[in-house]
Amino acid sequence: MSECACGLTGATCSVLAEGLADFSRVLEGPCVYGECEIINGSPTCDCDAGYRDEMCDRYAEAIPANYAAAIGFPLVMMILCFFLLWKKASASFDVPRAASTHSPWRWAGPRVILVFRSVIFLYWIILQIRQQVRTDYSSLRFFTVWNSYLLLAYFALGVFLSVRSLVREPSGPMGKLERVHWVVSQVEFACAMLVACVTWGILLPSAAEDNREMFLNLESYSQHAANVVLMGIDFFLCGYIAVPVHLPFLWFWGSLYSLFHGFYMLARDQNGMPLEPVYPFLTTESSLLIVWLLGLLLVLTLFAGIVFLLSKLKRRCLGDDLLVLVDLEAERADSDSKMISP
Repeated sequence: MSECACGLTGATCSVLAEGLADFSRVLEGPCVYGECEIINGSPTCDCDAGYRDEMCDRYAEAIPANYAAAIGFPLVMMILCFFLLWKKASASFDVPRAASTHSPWRWAGPRVILVFRSVIFLYWIILQIRQQVRTDYSSLRFFTVWNSYLLLAYFALGVFLSVRSLVREPSGPMGKLERVHWVVSQVEFACAMLVACVTWGILLPSAAEDNREMFLNLESYSQHAANVVLMGIDFFLCGYIAVPVHLPFLWFWGSLYSLFHGFYMLARDQNGMPLEPVYPFLTTESSLLIVWLLGLLLVLTLFAGIVFLLSKLKRRCLGDDLLVLVDLEAERADSDSKMISP
């Protein structure tokens, strides 16, 4: 094996290799289990799964307790979210059925919403098919792609509801499909902002220079930037507002992915080696794994707060023109008081 450090070549290991092509001339390569990459402008050993240190020659064992944390923590959170949602069921909210397909803005009729949703649905389904064919379905392990499919489901259901509203004028409170659409709107909007911030603020700056093209392409721009804009446009076009009662659905979605990632880390490749974590901070080798899992839910809550602020801005702009939320419990109480009054 070469005695040269990563990025150095020559008989005396004093020549700095220029470009990744030159690294192949460093005898057998300085990285034992990994490859020399340019990371943050410097030549560095990019180690294979499970290996650490400057030359990728030390195998880092996963912390056994982390496997329990990676699966147990999100499972407990999912049960907690289910309990919270069950407790809130009796204190549900009601929104006019038309809120999902009609706009409070006078210039945007239901046909405008239908055209917008149809265009996005067709574009997004082509985008997803193209991505899965290109990656042979390996991209399904990313939280970005999970949310991309959630966005596809949102616009698919939105198209159906819009078409139905044109065939039959919506009346009365929301049905089950409208409620699902409303919940997904709030969940996906917050997740889209999270994915965009993590991608452009953390993953891209830390990526090796020859791996940055995976972020700088049409699919990435669509799933890490355009999705935020599209969810924002649809949110402001229709009559939805954000409500705190939907927050457990967001936690449930984040915990579901964390649970998937926990089982993913238990898997092994064809050589019996552990798989690389989808996101480096979720590795089972870290003693801070439980902190990262909790942090994921806290950050999701932070972005949900941004959605609440945008919702407040929407209500302030529209005032009485917005299809305002009605608390059924308050409505029932008011109705009961009228019945007992002489």
